Amino acid sequence: MNVSTNVSRRGFLSLASAGTLAALSACAKGQKKPSQQTTADTRDLTKYENLAIKMDAWNYDETNDVWWQNGLQYCLTPATKTYERLAIYVPGPFFKGEKNGKTYKCTINAEAQVGNFKASEAPVVMPLNPVTFTGQSAPTAYSFNGLAPYLSAGFIYVYVGFRGRNNGYDSDTNALFVGGAPWSVTDLKAAIRYLRYNAESLPGDLEKIVPFGAGSSGALVCILGATGNSSLYDDYLATLGAATYDAKGNNLSDGVYAVRAWSPTLAPLGCDGAYEWYCGQYAQNDTRSEGTWTAALSGDLSRAYAENLNSLGLTNDGTALTLENTAGGIYADGSYYRYLLGLVEEAASAFLSTTAFPYTPNNSSLRLGGFPGDGNLKADEADVIAKAAAGDDDAKTTPITYNTRNDYIKALNSDYTWIKFNELTNKATITDLGAFISHVRAAAVGVCAYDGLSSATIFNQLFGNADNDALHFDGMVLSKLTENQNTYEQLTGWDASIIETWRADLEQTDALKNTTVHRMQMSDPLYYLSGNYEGFGKAKVAPYWEIQTGLFQNKVSFTSEANLAAALKAYDGVKQVTLTPVWGEGLSMNELGTDPIEGFVAWVTAGFKK
Repeated sequence: MNVSTNVSRRGFLSLASAGTLAALSACAKGQKKPSQQTTADTRDLTKYENLAIKMDAWNYDETNDVWWQNGLQYCLTPATKTYERLAIYVPGPFFKGEKNGKTYKCTINAEAQVGNFKASEAPVVMPLNPVTFTGQSAPTAYSFNGLAPYLSAGFIYVYVGFRGRNNGYDSDTNALFVGGAPWSVTDLKAAIRYLRYNAESLPGDLEKIVPFGAGSSGALVCILGATGNSSLYDDYLATLGAATYDAKGNNLSDGVYAVRAWSPTLAPLGCDGAYEWYCGQYAQNDTRSEGTWTAALSGDLSRAYAENLNSLGLTNDGTALTLENTAGGIYADGSYYRYLLGLVEEAASAFLSTTAFPYTPNNSSLRLGGFPGDGNLKADEADVIAKAAAGDDDAKTTPITYNTRNDYIKALNSDYTWIKFNELTNKATITDLGAFISHVRAAAVGVCAYDGLSSATIFNQLFGNADNDALHFDGMVLSKLTENQNTYEQLTGWDASIIETWRADLEQTDALKNTTVHRMQMSDPLYYLSGNYEGFGKAKVAPYWEIQTGLFQNKVSFTSEANLAAALKAYDGVKQVTLTPVWGEGLSMNELGTDPIEGFVAWVTAGFKK
């Protein structure tokens, strides 16, 4: 197999404006010790004064009773003004405004109440739109379209621009800026610190910041939720001139209060092994065809994932989650296997007990991204986002209408019986994960689903650097290539050059001299939540989590969300974790029995009232 070499990321712009992991991690810089910070009385309290929001520059939408500002630069030395700005939308009663030319000078109306919240209690919600790790442009125009559900509930709504997976050119200066991990998360952390720097001027409880997003934005939300105040981001934040303390010298946090993620496309450490264990091992075509070296790699990665999983220390209700080796070395038993099977059965039970028949499967990724906040985001762009994501993620088939529940179950069991439903208990039972995978979410991508063999996936681009548009990043793959090359070279398609290409990519550094492996660690929530990793216990983790995921996604592994939920439930200080796998849905925000936005607003409203 020929492995393409990486090209310059500038060139790309012209085309499209368990011991294993530990050993590889040694290539990266380790977790830094908390930085030694000066005391408040010795700090330069004027250092960040240019980040103070101008309270006499508020605009007012009298028709809808909304105060707003946009184009707010949230760091002192932005890499790009095209992205690193934000907009703030405030319910009318929370401010008292005095006319100041074309704008208003505003002060907080402390006694005002909107919905369930007074001005000092209002949660701050932060939407993230992109679904394939593209950036979110800074808002430059105002529109009330879509804001009503949030503002009428008494939320402060903050729309933040942030960089995406690729480099680009700033629209103002035509200067090159660097994208990729960890810059998207770094930008968002800088914006959060900006809000807290201005906490005394703004209404809302700035301790209760709630980011929300779907797809890759759901992944970014999860990373934000797990990495609050992590010192791994300090140097990156410093390059932006992000505020580290307020005007009184008090430290500023970039931790968030709650996380709402729909179908987060996380790419955790060992993600390619996870995909092979979860669904790749049940496929025998294309790159998994007998006699190919990639089929052998699939089996090796599957086993490596199981072995690494057993070292993570994950639990469920106090029971250690582990995998047991079964016939053929496929690790299809153990408490972890039963944990996943139970989640799948719960999703099937919810679907079969609540869905109204006749039922026609929905093959579109509805309500994906498209959150309001930028007047330039036209109404039809949400549909464009959804179609782009759908084309990139889920295989499409001609929908069939099932007249009754029994018709649907009979169709699932067309070749043999693997799923049953008890109408008295409203419970579904599934014989095994392999049957579920084979029938409704068979592997749709080849071996190395995340870290593509030819470095051509969005994840490869996410871990590129200033000089390369895409880089290999999965250390588990390199380990298997190195250990088993004598076996692979006897099989079809082997190209020995892949080993050196992969190794060189993992060792490449970014502008801050951090390796690809180091940036991979920074971007894995589990790195901060599992005692198996050095980052454990060294970040402020959000106490509230709500994760929904389409169970029929076929280009990512459900293990990411399942592992994250298990780690969160066992993590000290986390108060609520809800993981809801949705039967019949791929990459989408669709939920059973509720509109996703209405559900989100209700969750925040019910959960965060003092």
